[in-house]
Amino acid sequence: MSKRMGKEARREQLLSIAVSIIESRGADALTLASVAEEAGVTKPIAYNHFETKENLLKQIYQDIDNRLIESIQTAKESSNQSIDDIVAILCESYFDCMQVNSKIYGLTIAALKCYPSNVDLSQNIQNFFVRAYSELFQLPVTGDNYQNRLKLISVYGLIESVGEAAITGQIPQEAALSYLKEEVHHILTK
Repeated sequence: MSKRMGKEARREQLLSIAVSIIESRGADALTLASVAEEAGVTKPIAYNHFETKENLLKQIYQDIDNRLIESIQTAKESSNQSIDDIVAILCESYFDCMQVNSKIYGLTIAALKCYPSNVDLSQNIQNFFVRAYSELFQLPVTGDNYQNRLKLISVYGLIESVGEAAITGQIPQEAALSYLKEEVHHILTK
């Protein structure tokens, strides 16, 4: 048995093991039992943290998304807060995150889409980023503020598409990053 850990430390350990399993053997190989076994804990411990494989997969992608937004917020706090700086931080942070997490993120999302309860997963992810970008750029998206929502949906879609093209080698990353900064700035300031 593994040594006793605090609840949050154990959760992080189990998530890390789950990511490792997905990266090395694919999402089909991921089970709560396999995570528990590799962690050296009993199955009930893994089940107490995540309840189901679906919940574990959700936690993996949500942790990646949350870490990305946290890194953007931290970088923003140390910048001069100009729109150019914030756009650069957003685009650069996104690229950094994709370079590290694109494979696991893609595999996790693909696995989650196999569950009927996740039919709206893509929409939920978009909504998460629209809310985060709304806070980041201080653009309200509640009520009848459709113009701001449209801008932020456009920013999300552009970053996702161009980022994916750069990560997969379709476009040189420097060119993609430069393009993104220019276009995101244009979208937000028109």
